[in-house]
Amino acid sequence: VKALSEATRQFIEFEDKLNQSLAIMQTTEEQQLAMARASRQVAIDSRISASESAEAFFFLASAGLDAEQSISALPQVTAFAQAGMFAMSLATDLATDSQSALGLTVKDAEQNLQNLTRVTDVLVKANTLANASVQQFAEALTTKSGSALKVANKSIEGVAVLSAFADRGVKGAEAGEKLNQLLRDTTRAVGKNSEVFKRFNIDVVDNEGNLKNLADVIDALDGGMKGLSDQQKAVLLDQLGLNRGVADAVKILSGAGDQIREYQTALEGAGGATESVADKQRDSLQAQVEITSQKFDELTKRIVESLQPAIEGLLDIVNVFLDGLLDTDKDCLLYT
Repeated sequence: VKALSEATRQFIEFEDKLNQSLAIMQTTEEQQLAMARASRQVAIDSRISASESAEAFFFLASAGLDAEQSISALPQVTAFAQAGMFAMSLATDLATDSQSALGLTVKDAEQNLQNLTRVTDVLVKANTLANASVQQFAEALTTKSGSALKVANKSIEGVAVLSAFADRGVKGAEAGEKLNQLLRDTTRAVGKNSEVFKRFNIDVVDNEGNLKNLADVIDALDGGMKGLSDQQKAVLLDQLGLNRGVADAVKILSGAGDQIREYQTALEGAGGATESVADKQRDSLQAQVEITSQKFDELTKRIVESLQPAIEGLLDIVNVFLDGLLDTDKDCLLYT
C-alpha cells in the first residue's frame, strides 16, 4: 500500500510538471505522448527524475524551442546537467542561453540539436581545461561576449580566451565583459584609426578587414605596449582609440597567446565531451543506486498508469459527493 501510494504521488507529480510545460507550448497529441516518453526514458537512463525532465520542457519552451526541438534537445540537456552537476532547470537555461547568445539557435530540430551539442561540449571541455566551472563559462558568454563573438564569428576562439582569463582569476560575468570590450573596441578602433595601428606596427586585422585569430590579436596588442610605462600605454591606447578596459584585458592576458591557441585546438576537438563526463558521473555506486531506483519508479508509474481510468472514475464520484455536501452546507457556512 505504501509503495502504491508513493508511486501514485510520483505519477501525479510527473503529470503535473508535464502539463505545466505543455501549457505554454503548441503541441499535438502525438507530440505530447512523445514528450512524456522522452521524459520517462531520460529518468531510467540517468540520475534525473521524470518530473525534473518534464519540467525541463517548460524552460526549453521558454527559450523559444518548439515541441520537436525540445524533444530532441532533452537528452543532451540531461547529459549537460549531469556533467555540470547542476539541476535540470539551470542546465536548460545555461545551455539554451549560451546557444542563443552565440546565434546558434535554429528552427530545424536536427541542426538545432547539433548546435546545442556543440555548445555544451565546448563549455564542458573548457571546464576540464581551465580553472572555472561550466556555469561560469556560460555566464561569461551570456554577459555580452556571446553576441560579440557571434558578430565576429569566433565562438570557439572566444571560449579559449575565456579559459585563459579563468586561469588568471577572471571568471563569469567579469570575463564576459572584458572579452566583449576587447572585441568591440578593437574592431571599432581599427575602423577609425587604421593608419595609427599601421604606424605602431600593431596588426590585428586580415586583408579583408576582419579581426585575426584572437590569440594573434592579443599578441599584437601586447607587443605594441611592451616596454611602455602605464602612462605611455595610456597615451598609445588613446591614439589607437582604445579604452582602459582593453588595456586591462591585454595586461591580464599578456603572454597568453600560445595558451589560447592550445585551448582553441582542444576545444575544436571537444565533440562528445558532455556525454563522456556524464558517463563518468554515472559510474559511481551512488549514481547506480539512483538509476536503479529510477527504474523501479518507472515500473510503478506504469502500474499506476494502468489504474489511471479507475482512479479518475473514483475521483469523479468523490467530487460529486463533496459538491453535494458543499451545496447542502452553503447556507450554513454563509451565516456561521
